[in-house]
Amino acid sequence: MPASLPGSRENRLERLRPTWRERGEKLERLLRAARVVLPGTLSVQAVVLIVSWNETIIRIVLTECLAIEVYGLLYVFYWLLPRQREVFRIPFDEYVAKMRIVRRGPFITPRGVVSAAFAIAGMVFLGLGSIFSFVLPFGGADPRTGIRFIGVSLWCGALGNLFGFPSFRKVDTAVLGHAFTGRLLLTASVAAIGGAILILLLS
Repeated sequence: MPASLPGSRENRLERLRPTWRERGEKLERLLRAARVVLPGTLSVQAVVLIVSWNETIIRIVLTECLAIEVYGLLYVFYWLLPRQREVFRIPFDEYVAKMRIVRRGPFITPRGVVSAAFAIAGMVFLGLGSIFSFVLPFGGADPRTGIRFIGVSLWCGALGNLFGFPSFRKVDTAVLGHAFTGRLLLTASVAAIGGAILILLLS
C-alpha cells in the first residue's frame, strides 16, 4: 500500500497539467481584483462601525465581523492564494520534480496533527460564536454571548498557524526555493490580537 502512494500522488498531479497555466492566470486576476475590492469593503464597515458606535448591538456585531474578516481575508488573500500563485508560476514538470523531493507527508507529524486539531476547534468555536452572536439575538438573546467564542476561535486559528509553520516552511523551501511563511506568522499575529480584543475588551 505505501508503495502505491507516490504513484497515486503523481497521478493526481498529472490531472492538473491541462489547466496548470489557466489556474495561475485566474489566481492573478482574482488577487488583482482583491487589492481593490477588499480594502474598500473593510473600509465601509469600519466607517459604519464608527458612525454607529453608540448603538450597542451594531457595534458588537460589526466588531466581531471585522475581527473575523480581517483575519480570514488576510489568511486567504495575503498568504494562501499568493503562495499558491507562486506554485503555479513554476513550470508544471519542474513542480512535479520538486514535489518528489517532499517524499514524506510533511503534515503527518505531531505538530501537523496539533495544527489540524486547532483548526477544527477554531471552526467549531466560530460556529458557536456565530450562532450566539448573529442568530439567537433575533430571539432576544444578548449578542455579547458569542464574543468569547469568536475570540477563542481566532486564538485557535493563530495556534494552528504556528504549529503548522514548520511543515509549510519545509514544503516552501523544497518547492518554491524560499520560505513563504513570514506572511503566515503575520496572519497568526493578527488572529491573536483580534482574539485578545474580543475576549479582553468586549466580553
